[in-house]
Amino acid sequence: MSDPRLQTKKRERKAFGETTRSDATGNVLVMRGRIYVRLCIAKGKRAAYHVPWASTEEEARPRAALLASIVRDLRSTGEPSHLDLLPKILEHAAVATDPKRLEELRATVDRLVAGKVRVPVAPIVGLTFKDVANDWASGELARRFPHHLREKRSASDDVNRLARYVLQTVGHVPIATFSLDDAERVMAALPDHLAPATRRQVGCLIARVLKLAVFPLRLRESSPIPSGWLPRVGSQAKQAILMPLEADRFVASPTAPIEVRLFVGFVAREGMRHDEAERLTWADIDLAAGLVRLDENKTDDPRSWCLRPDVARALRTWRKQSPALKDSSPVFVTAEGRPLRLRADKLRELLVGAGINRPELFAGSSASKPTGIHGLRALFVTEALARGESETWVSDRTGHRSSQMIATYKRRSRSWSE
Repeated sequence: MSDPRLQTKKRERKAFGETTRSDATGNVLVMRGRIYVRLCIAKGKRAAYHVPWASTEEEARPRAALLASIVRDLRSTGEPSHLDLLPKILEHAAVATDPKRLEELRATVDRLVAGKVRVPVAPIVGLTFKDVANDWASGELARRFPHHLREKRSASDDVNRLARYVLQTVGHVPIATFSLDDAERVMAALPDHLAPATRRQVGCLIARVLKLAVFPLRLRESSPIPSGWLPRVGSQAKQAILMPLEADRFVASPTAPIEVRLFVGFVAREGMRHDEAERLTWADIDLAAGLVRLDENKTDDPRSWCLRPDVARALRTWRKQSPALKDSSPVFVTAEGRPLRLRADKLRELLVGAGINRPELFAGSSASKPTGIHGLRALFVTEALARGESETWVSDRTGHRSSQMIATYKRRSRSWSE
């Protein structure tokens, strides 16, 4: 004879739409005039799926039973990859109105449960190149696969490049059927004026998304991108950089916002990558000791160093008047308290306003391109080498991993020394 308490628990689970291997049900509920099916898709995790074609609760109940059976079957396998796909499968099964489409989804689930297919179900469940690219850029893949991926620190740049150059052309293509021809269509559609380095970055984005589809997502067997496909860059023109006196003149100019002048002075005097400086928080700085710590950075190589005395003094003053005073707050913020994001074109505009108009900074030359944010870091390295600082001293601050990178600044530093 069964325990009445267990029967009560079972009824409670049914009432809340929880699913087990032996019985699985889905609740049909109405919220704000819309009909949903609610299910427990994982332990302690419920989700509601809109069924837009249903006009009554009774009409939605057969679909609720179908969704519950999909949950029950995929959870019974215990495969993490099946559970990762479950929300997407349920989303498509909830909205489908074509009986043939529902049969395809149900058959795909049956094949997954039987072990007859290893997740090449992207065309069926609707996973596109855009789905994978957005999950990667947003950090969702890093959260799902923490042992294989790390969260992107250049995500904003990649999101912009994907939106401008890639997704409009191939975002709709199913990831499992993405081909080399699709990649070539993206590259052919790039503007003619685009720099070789940017063209290569776009190609790298395509290749990276496809590699992620192979592993850890296992949505396809291999990448269609062959070795040697990425565009060559060749020798790149370096940015024209400010002279030390020009940088000092800008920092002292009242025509530019104080937060921009502080940011420019900080990067030019400390050599930090501009994106590292943008993410810097007050918790990363010991104002009493005049130290800065970078535990998370592009190369995953934690580093710390003593700030210049003038920089430490400026930051102490800024902390007193900054609109963001929490330890977790960014150091460099606008007057409204938003994180500062300085673009190269905005910097050049502010330089002109400060009376700095050396033509090379804005038009470049045969050997250089217009100055930008990276030019501030180049200014730091060049000036440090001209003063006789060692490569180790420089790399402690900049994070350069090789002497070869620092050596590119030595010729200009010798001229500055003279």
